[in-house]
Amino acid sequence: MKKWFSLNRIQYLINKAGLRIKSFSPTRGDFEPDFRVNNKIRGVHIEFHNGVTLSVQWSRQNYCDAGVTSCEIMAMDEDGDPICIPYYLIPEHSDQVIGHVDQDDLIMIMKECALITTKVKKSVSEMV
Repeated sequence: MKKWFSLNRIQYLINKAGLRIKSFSPTRGDFEPDFRVNNKIRGVHIEFHNGVTLSVQWSRQNYCDAGVTSCEIMAMDEDGDPICIPYYLIPEHSDQVIGHVDQDDLIMIMKECALITTKVKKSVSEMV
């Protein structure tokens, strides 16, 4: 099955949404060496001019279908700390990521991230 998510497709969505971004950085593999699979591109970090970075990931280790139709996202501030995305996350949610995001939702989320003026940090609750 052909994967929908790719660097070119994300760039297309950014253009379709009419967004101006500060930087666009591919990410390879996962953060833990045990999950790294032949160093393929697994996602992208999109930095907006307001200092918000949106992580868009589509590997098998993420909350998605490995990029076939969905991806996993997380917004971060300048320090790399998770922040809330208006209308999608509130500080009390138990996780800082949004999984199984399709292309239409990704466009709306990117637009929200580009408009964030007050960065509300996510309180990551302790696992019980």
